[in-house]
Amino acid sequence: MDDEQINKLNDPKGMALIVEYAGPDPVKTSREVRAGDLCPQCQEGRLDYDGLLNLACPKCGYALGGCFT
Repeated sequence: MDDEQINKLNDPKGMALIVEYAGPDPVKTSREVRAGDLCPQCQEGRLDYDGLLNLACPKCGYALGGCFT
């Protein structure tokens, strides 16, 4: 950034908008769903791979795909 761009950021009439995200860090809070985990929908069944390589819950039928073979 050059001095002119920095001055525009410091000018209260400038068009720049600086936003800080105050929520939880999505990288730290999200977790990959794996075989054997509790179902994220019903919280009762254990996820396992079906014949199409989808993670599926035997209790509620929830399925999560997204792999390439």
